[in-house]
Amino acid sequence: MICKYDCVRLWEKVDYLRRDWDRAKKQIKSILREQAKMGKVITYIGLTRKILVIHLRASSPALISMLKEVSEEEDSIRHGMLSVVVVGKRCDKLPGEGFFVLAKQLH
Repeated sequence: MICKYDCVRLWEKVDYLRRDWDRAKKQIKSILREQAKMGKVITYIGLTRKILVIHLRASSPALISMLKEVSEEEDSIRHGMLSVVVVGKRCDKLPGEGFFVLAKQLH
């Protein structure tokens, strides 16, 4: 099935209008920059609660895709992988496995 609007199609069969996707990504960048400036991390759940444009679950492929795009975009302009400040709620407080996979690909 083809998305009949300018949208982002994900494997979880959820469509997001491109403008909403881009607005949410912009909001994520703002949230993550603020966390980085304060020297703090934020959990995936904490991040999803602050995203107002679209509803995302902490474990959703959509959030993972969006964080990957954010990291790729920021890294391409030499700002580093901004998603490093997003961590799991476990006691280790580390980014998810996808972060490390992408870090290896980018560097």
